[in-house]
Amino acid sequence: MFEDSTLGEILESKAKKNGAKPLVYFKGRVASYEQVNERANRVANWFLSAGFKKGDKVAILLSNCLEWLYVWFGLAKIGVVAVPLNTHHKGSLLQYLINHSDAQLMVISKDLVDRIRHIGSNLTTLTTLVVYPNSDGCSDLGLHTIAFPELLKGSPASPRSNVKYNDDLMILYTTDSTGPSQGVVSPHNQYVWCGETRAGLVEMTPDDVFYCVSPLYHIVPLGDMLITSIMRDASIVITDRFSAGRFWWDVRRYNATLSIGFGAMMTRLYMQPPKDDDGDNSLRLLLVPGALESIHEAFERRFNVAVADGYGMTEVDPVIACTAEERKVGSPGKAPEDLEVKIFDDYDNELKPGEIGEIVCRPNKPHITMTEYYKMPDKTAERWRNSWFHTDDHGYRDEEGYFYFVEAKNSGIKWRGENVSPFELEGIINSHPDVLESAATGVPSELGGDDVKVVVRLKEGKTVTPEQLMEFCEQRMAFFMLPRYIELVDRFPRTETGIILKRELRTVTLKTWDREKAAYKIKRD
Repeated sequence: MFEDSTLGEILESKAKKNGAKPLVYFKGRVASYEQVNERANRVANWFLSAGFKKGDKVAILLSNCLEWLYVWFGLAKIGVVAVPLNTHHKGSLLQYLINHSDAQLMVISKDLVDRIRHIGSNLTTLTTLVVYPNSDGCSDLGLHTIAFPELLKGSPASPRSNVKYNDDLMILYTTDSTGPSQGVVSPHNQYVWCGETRAGLVEMTPDDVFYCVSPLYHIVPLGDMLITSIMRDASIVITDRFSAGRFWWDVRRYNATLSIGFGAMMTRLYMQPPKDDDGDNSLRLLLVPGALESIHEAFERRFNVAVADGYGMTEVDPVIACTAEERKVGSPGKAPEDLEVKIFDDYDNELKPGEIGEIVCRPNKPHITMTEYYKMPDKTAERWRNSWFHTDDHGYRDEEGYFYFVEAKNSGIKWRGENVSPFELEGIINSHPDVLESAATGVPSELGGDDVKVVVRLKEGKTVTPEQLMEFCEQRMAFFMLPRYIELVDRFPRTETGIILKRELRTVTLKTWDREKAAYKIKRD
């Protein structure tokens, strides 16, 4: 229905159709279809009046809130490229992301302003901060500051624009295990296709309510939940964070019918003390990429909900998907319509069913995947080889066309739905004055996914405790990058060419310091 449409055009059309129907619920606040569209128009017109034009970049460093959506849709309406950033990043990594993106302005939560205060002198393109909810106490940043309410003083009329469905919508940064984070440039149509495809897979209707526990700077809450809801005239509940204790209470409160989580979320819900009314809830489908086979069926019985696996990434989403009716435990599903998915060997030859190789895909429609990695043509060419997008993940398919994820081809770490770059983590630890070299890897977690392990070799004659390394890391990296395990070694296992053998480090030994067993408390900011 909305093929070749932009997100701004779709929101405008749906606002006219649905009017005062609630689109988004957030912490006691409600925004209707027409309210989200009207406030997005105000934001768009403010940016136009401020001289912003199609292709300019605006960073978003906001915690989940309704205003996040007003900004995102407002920028989309006029072709200004949004750059949502992980709100847990700080220091040199946050500096890199802002500078690399060429963002001129940032919309930021006031409680995160200190992150900019510490790196402001090293920012090369950023000149202006729009601070939510107000800019009081921000005059010392060396940047022009504006209070967020100013953005809502723009005209409520639909802005003039020449945005096309294949124009850039935003840049989302994703980790790379061997280099700096890369900016995934996505066109409008990628998110339109994602939403329409997901809506069909979950058989969404106007009576459905999505329950979202993820931060909005990921593709899943925006494409798989928000746009999916809009496509089917439905509603979405957005929370500030996941809470195992609050999850089912919220589901019942909002009569939520759909949700998407991650493996560790499913485990934490299952680990809650059983209650007599666990199965008395409105949820009909829970999508959990990486759903644990060991508790899959027991989880379904206890909570009276269908659990479906899935596989996707910022560059292409979904890559593999299933429905409540057509699924296999342990499999993310089959290739969705409009996307070809195959298993290749190292020379891009297709493998037979049951043979493990790299998961690759290519679209059968234009502009439904990422456009490029921003300012990284070599990386773009490396991933788009021989007309196929290479996921860097290993898997296989069976005779019925179901795919199975085996492992990441590279040494990436997946923690509770967040990707952790060993390259960036090692770079921060190696900046410690007493560290000679380090290696970061993932250790399988009892909750699903990985826990972070760092193996460190100190400079000769130096002494550093794991607690001291943790204190160093806490000041310089996001909480989800912080290692659970630290091991100090005199030497690393290496190949004949000197490369560290990380696969030999993925175990916990008697020499490994465990943050949780040591009762070390981290500050999650």
